[in-house]
Amino acid sequence: MYIYIIRRVIIEKHWKSIISTSILYDFNKKADSESESDIIPFTPLLNGKYYAAHILRNDIYLVAIIKSEVLPIMVIEFLEHIYNTIQIYFNGFNENIIKEHFVTIYQLLEEMVDNGDPSLTEISMLKSIISPPTILTKVMNSVQIPKTLITGKMPLTPSKIPWRREGIRYGGNEIFFDLSEEINLVQDCCTDTITRGFIKGVLICDSKLSGMPEIRLTLKNSRILEDQTTSFHPCVRYAKFLKDRVLSFIPPDGIFQLMEYTLDVTSNQSLPVCIKPQYLIRNGEGKLDVTVTVRKTNGRDVEDLVVNIAFPNSVQNLKINSITGVNRFDQEGKVKF
Repeated sequence: MYIYIIRRVIIEKHWKSIISTSILYDFNKKADSESESDIIPFTPLLNGKYYAAHILRNDIYLVAIIKSEVLPIMVIEFLEHIYNTIQIYFNGFNENIIKEHFVTIYQLLEEMVDNGDPSLTEISMLKSIISPPTILTKVMNSVQIPKTLITGKMPLTPSKIPWRREGIRYGGNEIFFDLSEEINLVQDCCTDTITRGFIKGVLICDSKLSGMPEIRLTLKNSRILEDQTTSFHPCVRYAKFLKDRVLSFIPPDGIFQLMEYTLDVTSNQSLPVCIKPQYLIRNGEGKLDVTVTVRKTNGRDVEDLVVNIAFPNSVQNLKINSITGVNRFDQEGKVKF
């Protein structure tokens, strides 16, 4: 695996065998000549002998070199998890942070991957093994003082549950749930009917519970969650969900994603926002009117509504008028209301 900026490797980590960095020559050529949107996430190298799975975050590539058959989406998802872990550990992700915390990131990769396969991925467990950097840990590392002498913490106790450590204590026991949904759809502007669309939802939990708590979460309409389009955290007892449609689990400590699901949008479904565009093109000029109507859903108002309108590169001049709110035009060809 490589973490690098084009032509400059910052971190490289090998597991099953050592692969020379010269293998990135083909990938560098593609990155130099093509835009990021044109580079496929799974790129063949050396005429298909190897493959490079990659993601680009903050102008830094995370690249995994693969030479055996594997599910591409699994590799991409794991690279995304490595990025999120580094960002949570160090409150950011850029070249300076990676160089400053090189040793800690290397230790994280050692724990997260075992012989080339994903191993320990729970951030709460990683933090119990590898402490996030603080001023105190920097002082301890510089003078080589054992951490237990200063922090008073006992060595890590083995846990029967891989995503939760033993001995967690909180003064006040509480857990928070945050549901976020994103709607993607195509609507006929003439008939106002939805031709196709889907809703992508994510349920995030923040657990601050002591010991080994058992949580039962009942959903009002769990039957709409299809098994093929719903994924759960490993802590969820999946067999019990299939039988009783109840989420039963022992949560990890801290913030984690409990569930992710996708639902189809039907043509007669009531949405919180209605958008009606009308356009007219004549003599090389055009006029676009967009009417946005906000509806109430279950007595709750829609807040922080943002509408992005993308224009082709051939559009050079724009005159924007809005009845309410603010509007802005950026250089990427989008109007934001």
